[in-house]
Amino acid sequence: MSTRTLKILILIILVGLVIRAVHFSAISQAAFIEFPLFASEMDMHGYWEWSDSIIAGDWLGKDTWHPEFEWMAQLASPEEWSRWWGDPRVFQQEPVYPYLIALGRTIGLSLTGIILLQLLLGALQPLATFFLTRLVFREDGPALVSALFAATYGPLLLNQGALLRDWTAPLLASIVLAMLLRAQASSRGGQWFWPGLVLGFTLMTYSTILLFLPAMLLWLVWVSRNSLRQMSIRMGAATAGLVIGFMPLLARNLYLGVSPFSISNRLPEGIVSGIAADSNPLGMTITQSLPGILEKSQGSAAIAAIESVRTFDGDWLGFGSLMWEKFRGLVDPFEIPNNLSYLYGQEVSPIMTFMPDFGWLLPLGILGVVLALKRGNAGSAHGLMLLFGASMLLALMINLVLGRYRLAISAFFFVYAGWAVWQIWSWVIARRFRQAAAPGVVLAGIIVTQQIAIPVQALRESAFFMLHPPSYFTASSIYMARGRPDQAVAEWKRMQLRASKLHFESAADAAVEQEQSVRLQWLFGAFELGRKDLVDLNLSEIDRLFDLRRDSSMRDYAMGVTYFRIGRAAEARSRLQRFLREYPQLKEAEQATAIIGMLDEP
Repeated sequence: MSTRTLKILILIILVGLVIRAVHFSAISQAAFIEFPLFASEMDMHGYWEWSDSIIAGDWLGKDTWHPEFEWMAQLASPEEWSRWWGDPRVFQQEPVYPYLIALGRTIGLSLTGIILLQLLLGALQPLATFFLTRLVFREDGPALVSALFAATYGPLLLNQGALLRDWTAPLLASIVLAMLLRAQASSRGGQWFWPGLVLGFTLMTYSTILLFLPAMLLWLVWVSRNSLRQMSIRMGAATAGLVIGFMPLLARNLYLGVSPFSISNRLPEGIVSGIAADSNPLGMTITQSLPGILEKSQGSAAIAAIESVRTFDGDWLGFGSLMWEKFRGLVDPFEIPNNLSYLYGQEVSPIMTFMPDFGWLLPLGILGVVLALKRGNAGSAHGLMLLFGASMLLALMINLVLGRYRLAISAFFFVYAGWAVWQIWSWVIARRFRQAAAPGVVLAGIIVTQQIAIPVQALRESAFFMLHPPSYFTASSIYMARGRPDQAVAEWKRMQLRASKLHFESAADAAVEQEQSVRLQWLFGAFELGRKDLVDLNLSEIDRLFDLRRDSSMRDYAMGVTYFRIGRAAEARSRLQRFLREYPQLKEAEQATAIIGMLDEP
């Protein structure tokens, strides 16, 4: 590496650190950073609760933590879920991440401290991406561009700033792939121990990479095909590293009498939700077939897959249609929210608005693959990368389609997006415009396909996906708990504004109603404190907000009851009498009459 390259790489890492510092500053001052403590139906909260059980002393997971989400309780009893999981002692999800949270808390880190640490570790992603790209292409230029993508990729930043493990996938994958290529270039067979070791650790962190394992072994055999002895040494070293890297979980499972290679019990559930005939896999959905299939599978992913396919009853056209819909969702630039909303994240941290997202990464990544293969540069390094990309695509096609899950394949696209940009830039500065024209046309075609032809319009017609009201609700609840009703109100104002711009009238109406509810709590709190100025402000705003609602029939009733509760008899009587004149048929009329009667009593 030249001195110039080193300086540019350091600058890219510094850019990534500055971006993360700005992002941390934004989220640490907002309710966003406390979502894991309040959002009880999200994985973020689950990780925090799991770390609670570890800190309490159950470091082996003898009393294995499992979530008790509301949707789970509606579907089945805890006993039924335990049976469906096959063995309730199997971890709910890959264990490394919650154990790291517990370790951080044990040494005194707060939730904010853990998030800050994640962002600092996330700043290593461009470094890992640089070395991986340099090993694939053996050039510094494309490696630097790839590193820049990794440093500034918006969806990655969002997840690094949240209590979710998905940000670890591209970092660990980049390290594993780089180590494999280093080992292949080395004459020492023992070098294969290290990628095996990191891969074993990765399996306990983000088990999606399990599908890459057989592909990796096939690649190892292929690159060692000229020497059986060399193949044996490499295979033995890689296997030894894999076993040792996986040993903590292996030892724990054996000690508790659990199936040795069990990692997580979530896979059968994801398979059913992802490929059953009655599934809607774009986002988190619960299928009617889920209980029956889980009952049959008893924790077996293979049985869950077979039973899910059987739900099509031989309708292979229907199965193909579902897979096509999933593929469209995967390549769609829209980030399907789950736990986190990318669009909401941009509101909280405006710097994300200026960062590249999947709409940039995918077209450039595909073009990079085409240019690499067209160049005739399709050696063993590209073979490994393509096997990894195919493995991750298969994993994504099996599971639900969520924006954060796509980070599993981002390590692959970082590499090839950097190559595409570098190639086009090289041709342009060399004034080889004719050579750059064809790739430019291909890129335009990919962009048009991704942005116009393939996108799933139903995602953009869904108020839930486009707005993600749970984010606003959680943030509002946090601000109210902090004693900041003004910020809670601001959350619902932002949602109402976005909903109106996107023409989601019902959602806008719901946001206004929620703002009124928050202001009502604020009003009564101010009344108890004797803050007449805040009482009058909220009375005026609650009344005004009825102008924004599609149905304002309850206006005078709501205002009359509010005036009654704060002892303003004249205003209460006036508003309730007007309500009775205009809407005597509504069920609230009886209550309004009763209140007026109380006001008329001497």
